[in-house]
Amino acid sequence: MTKNLIITTKIERWNDLVSLDQKFLKKFVFRGQADSSWQLATSLERMVRLHTPNYIDRHLPTIYEHDMLADFKWKYPLYEKFIIPSLEDNVEWLSLMQHYGAPTRLLDFTKSLFVALYMALDNSFAESSCIWGLNSAFIDEPTVKLCLFEQGKISGVVTDSELKAFARKKANSYIEHYCSDTPKELYL
Repeated sequence: MTKNLIITTKIERWNDLVSLDQKFLKKFVFRGQADSSWQLATSLERMVRLHTPNYIDRHLPTIYEHDMLADFKWKYPLYEKFIIPSLEDNVEWLSLMQHYGAPTRLLDFTKSLFVALYMALDNSFAESSCIWGLNSAFIDEPTVKLCLFEQGKISGVVTDSELKAFARKKANSYIEHYCSDTPKELYL
């Protein structure tokens, strides 16, 4: 028996949105997009596809990201003197880059359906906008903690702050490894 993982709901009137089960929606995170034909893709993926539509090198987005990240880390302190992340905290640097409009591998979601609705409708010139909703129960913390415990990555009782620190450390390590491990030449 196959479970239906994608459920599409068309909302045409404000009352349709208000009548959605609010208790059920609390389990979801949302992403508003101005065009319903867009897939879930990061701004970095969209930028690479726009500038090199037929790219086949899977390292190309990482090469672009590595160069932009290095430039941003170098230039950001010229404009901001007080809040400067450590050089190793690539997740924080990517968050700052995304805040200032640079393409990154990050994909924003919100717990608020109404924030997602605003993002979907703001500057939308498409025929229809869309809101993606992901059931966060599939990625809940107890499941993640159990998985990490079984893999021997953590032991004992883990607090939320320890879990977040562990996830941030793994993400930074992954980004640093990928940035240092990719070829720096582009072959066209």
